[in-house]
Amino acid sequence: TTVPTQALYFLNDPFFHQQASLAAGRIRKQDPVPRRIDQMFRQLFQREPLAGEREIAGRFLESYPGSQEQKWAAYARVLMASNEFIYLD
Repeated sequence: TTVPTQALYFLNDPFFHQQASLAAGRIRKQDPVPRRIDQMFRQLFQREPLAGEREIAGRFLESYPGSQEQKWAAYARVLMASNEFIYLD
């Protein structure tokens, strides 16, 4: 199970933030945005995103404040903190 301290780790740990920024940096050269989203999913989950996941990603990236680099790093943190990334089924 996940515990509150895990969530706090993902929010606050500099190493985790650095790794998310590196993951986001790998897809920055992709264009347009849907291709970047696809690449992020392939990189982190080894699968294509579902249509709903693409839509949610687009809304997140549009509404998140900051530079493009900050938006993509934040999105990488969201994906890397997900159960799909942390646990194997």
